[in-house]
Amino acid sequence: MITSISSIINMQEKYDKAVQSIADMQKRVVMAESMLEATLQYESGQSKALSSPRYKIISVIACYKL
Repeated sequence: MITSISSIINMQEKYDKAVQSIADMQKRVVMAESMLEATLQYESGQSKALSSPRYKIISVIACYKL
C-alpha cells in the first residue's frame, strides 16, 4: 500500500513538473511571437522609410554634402 501511494505521489510530481514545463514553453512562444511581430513591424517601417520621397531627397542632399 505504501509503495502504491509513493508511486502515485511520484507520478503526481512528474505530472506537475510536466505541466509547469508546458506553461513555461507557452510563455516563451508568446514572447517569441511578440518579438517576431515587433521585428516585422520595424522592418516594414524601415522599408517604407527607405522608399519614401523624403528619404530620397535627404539621401540626395547627403551625397552632395560629401
